[in-house]
Amino acid sequence: MLKLGIAMEYTDVLVFDEETLLGHLFNLKKVNYIEIEKYEKYGEKRLTFIEDNDREAVKGLSYEEKKKRNHLLIMRGALFEIAEALNYKLNLVIGFLAELHLKNENYKIKCYQEGKIYFMKNGRKYNE
Repeated sequence: MLKLGIAMEYTDVLVFDEETLLGHLFNLKKVNYIEIEKYEKYGEKRLTFIEDNDREAVKGLSYEEKKKRNHLLIMRGALFEIAEALNYKLNLVIGFLAELHLKNENYKIKCYQEGKIYFMKNGRKYNE
């Protein structure tokens, strides 16, 4: 979960609320072959930077700050479990997450609504 949260941090999608992130992750199962190749290529180029980015992100943080950051990243990484998206290659995930920034507002609103509906039906146990 932590590694997936770190992928979210690296792709800067933590700026989105968890409902939108969850809705976006629900769409990972719908990715077609051409998109998979595109996302994998994008992600492959960035895989080596994730660990470097993680080391940089924790530099200078206190123990409590690191603990808080890790908790947030694990909680966001848990969204992959909810979306049943744990078995995808990390390079594909990185490309797919980064694509959220390029999506139009209608897509983001739809993702938010899907995520909101999920949390309303199933409670908010993952984001508390």
